[in-house]
Amino acid sequence: MTRITRWIAPTIAALLLLMGTFGFASAAEHRPTTPPVNYAELEKQYHLRQLQVRSLDEMLKRDERRGAEVAAMIAHAKGEGKNTAALEQALATYRSKLGAARTAWYIAAVALKTHSGFSAAGKVTNPDQARATLKAATSALEKSYFAALSAEELLNKALAAKPGQK
Repeated sequence: MTRITRWIAPTIAALLLLMGTFGFASAAEHRPTTPPVNYAELEKQYHLRQLQVRSLDEMLKRDERRGAEVAAMIAHAKGEGKNTAALEQALATYRSKLGAARTAWYIAAVALKTHSGFSAAGKVTNPDQARATLKAATSALEKSYFAALSAEELLNKALAAKPGQK
């Protein structure tokens, strides 16, 4: 009996060791892998965000000119003795929201200008930094756009309310 015990104990230990190794190796094969980096897509998104920054800058400049036009309209209505308090308040809020939109736009423009993760030519140099740059720029562009849109809607409502009534 001692002979069988001496033979079975090492065999069971070796079997358990093999089973543990096999389980670890199969688990290693099924570990999730990181998806391959699509450099072309990152570069495309970078160039798209640059176009969006330019477009949003033009939109904000147009909205600033519109604010000046409404200010002139208020001055004209005041000259005629009309009550313009509501429209003046709407214009002040409009300008405030445009200021917030311009600030968010500036954050996006700076993120793209420093082009962390991208070369000066817009090629990916570090995919993780490139993703972070795109994420920051996208977030700031969205904030800027929605702030400008909100300002425009507010001003349109104030103008539609027949301003300048006595």
